[in-house]
Amino acid sequence: MPARWLSALTAVCLLAACEPLDTEEGLRHRAQAWLFLGETRAFAAGRDCAVARVDLISPAMRERGGPLPVSSVREAIPHLQAGTTIAFVVPGATPNQVSEQLMSAHLFEGLGMLSTFVGPGRRCMDDVFAAQAYTALMDTQTLMIFDPKNYVMVLLYRPIPTAFVIRTKGG
Repeated sequence: MPARWLSALTAVCLLAACEPLDTEEGLRHRAQAWLFLGETRAFAAGRDCAVARVDLISPAMRERGGPLPVSSVREAIPHLQAGTTIAFVVPGATPNQVSEQLMSAHLFEGLGMLSTFVGPGRRCMDDVFAAQAYTALMDTQTLMIFDPKNYVMVLLYRPIPTAFVIRTKGG
């Protein structure tokens, strides 16, 4: 009897390790609090990441219940440390430049944010998704939202308008 219990327990543990980090509905639910979402164009998930490309009905953020807008990296640091979801509204800066500035000002917070995109998050991206998200990351018209509690990054790419939603277990 104990051998069967051990086998059953092992099977449950293995299945849990294979569970995806999030579902399409779960990822949409997180982003829906901040943005006006349309149709999901791409979704992929693994045990330590989930990504989606979602059309936007409007390129604006939700004012009520949306992320806290910050206009500088220095302004963002205490909010990130407090676990507040923020939107970087830094005119003339790409999300990549904002990430670099954040790493220069406060390495831990900057690495946590950047690792969402280039670490586990990258493993869930196919080549097309990665190329499109990279384009958004390098564009000054892209607004970046980051939820440090749940390791969710959103690149709100206004020229299309679309959102790249990336969630990981963390750095």
